[in-house]
Amino acid sequence: PAPARAEVTFRSPESAKPWPPGTDLIPFELREGLSLVRATLMSPSGRDTSGLLVVDTGAPDLALGVSVWNRLNVDTLEVEWGYVRRIRRTLTGLAMGSARMDNLAVGGVIADSVLGPGVIGLFAPGLYQDRAVVFDYESRQLAVVNQRLTVVATDTTASPRGTDLGKLARVRRSRSC
Repeated sequence: PAPARAEVTFRSPESAKPWPPGTDLIPFELREGLSLVRATLMSPSGRDTSGLLVVDTGAPDLALGVSVWNRLNVDTLEVEWGYVRRIRRTLTGLAMGSARMDNLAVGGVIADSVLGPGVIGLFAPGLYQDRAVVFDYESRQLAVVNQRLTVVATDTTASPRGTDLGKLARVRRSRSC
């Protein structure tokens, strides 16, 4: 089975309630329709780099610009007896505000010309497998909510017969924010 993916929700001013304990709040800026978050990437080579990541709700993975990929020196080349083997490694960490992910694989490398000035890559909120990501446009913050610690209010909406229980749970969690 496919691993669980994070929920992405947009918060309206009418539904503003205090965030559950343990929620990471990450400031973001809007630039030309893009949500940009300041981030630091850490590599197993001991190198790190900081810049802006585009929070792309449609992206399947983390994608970095070529220059960032080369600067981080993530992969290792092993040369032995006339052949070269590339050893793929994960980033040791990604920090965005107080939210941190460890051992994160880079899903792709894209041309720097595709990215704007200061932008180091694209971030898929779905990488947070055990957390939900909520865009709060009024306060210009991303809320990364730990779903295990979130209390979900009872939903009295009648569920249609044969509806997927996982989908109903996601709808209820979304409505409770």
